Amino acid sequence: MVLRGRIRVGEGSHVIEAGAGDYVHVPQNTPGELFAVEKTTMVCVAAPAH
Repeated sequence: MVLRGRIRVGEGSHVIEAGAGDYVHVPQNTPGELFAVEKTTMVCVAAPAH
């Protein structure tokens, strides 16, 4: 969940942007990158933990 700021997640033509208040689910083993577009605070939870 993005608490503050903005992120970009994905690769190639499969890129999304998320901002404050947005929840992003990235399935395990998904290729791509996470880029902070601006100063960002976020919470990252892995379930099950790995």
